[in-house]
Amino acid sequence: MTLNTNIHDSGFFSTCTVIIYNIIEYIEKFKKYPLKINGQNSFSWYKKYGETGSIFNDYFLENTDLSMNYDFLTDIKDYFTDESNESNEIQFCNFSKLRYDMISPIIKNYFSPSKDILERVHLLESKYSIDYENTCVLFYRGNDKATEMTLCSYEDMYKIAYKVQQENPFIKFLIQSDETEFIDYMSDKFRHSSFYFKNEIRHIKRSNTTVDRVYHNLNNEFSKNFLAITLCMSKCRNIICESGNCSLWIMLFRNNSNGVCQFLNGKWFNNI
Repeated sequence: MTLNTNIHDSGFFSTCTVIIYNIIEYIEKFKKYPLKINGQNSFSWYKKYGETGSIFNDYFLENTDLSMNYDFLTDIKDYFTDESNESNEIQFCNFSKLRYDMISPIIKNYFSPSKDILERVHLLESKYSIDYENTCVLFYRGNDKATEMTLCSYEDMYKIAYKVQQENPFIKFLIQSDETEFIDYMSDKFRHSSFYFKNEIRHIKRSNTTVDRVYHNLNNEFSKNFLAITLCMSKCRNIICESGNCSLWIMLFRNNSNGVCQFLNGKWFNNI
């Protein structure tokens, strides 16, 4: 049977998270996995002008594994065991508490990247000569995210990154943010040991909006870039990040939180 996703007009990975909720609701109702995702109601921000159909498979392969004899849970709360998370939103849980063993089949079967996205990953890896074993991600989702949660300071993230550099002098920092000031700050701090995707990302000076709203006409292309970038980030040796849907999906593609330092509710949870 086909799962028709709920209407959700929001950011790319917020939409992906809602689709996971939809899948779990489907499992709870029918006691089996959906065979196909119809995302016609999803990713409206990222459709080309006049496009009305589903673009889900522009990003992700269509599921072809019809066996899927996996065990599954039937309540989203069961997929993480972070009792301190009062919001009950998976994006605001301690990522080390996620039940990766239970979520992994969902990611594998419905969110495996399409051929186009994988080609973008390979282009990034080649263009920037990414050495994953010696790369640490500094990921900062700023701007309007400050209206949802407390963001860490640039300085606090720098201090943790500096310790990583002291332990591994060969480390390079992949700076990723939608906030121009963060990219400038970290690029200056790690002038000779950092890089960022200059032509493949969009960033704006700090404000209470998003790059998706400012550059709406570019959303389709850059959403594909950002999915590829997220896959790249998931492969890196270390990740220093905040909470939220973008960081959550780095973990879901990574399938663990090893080597990760996460800022959550004013505290750092260090698993590096």
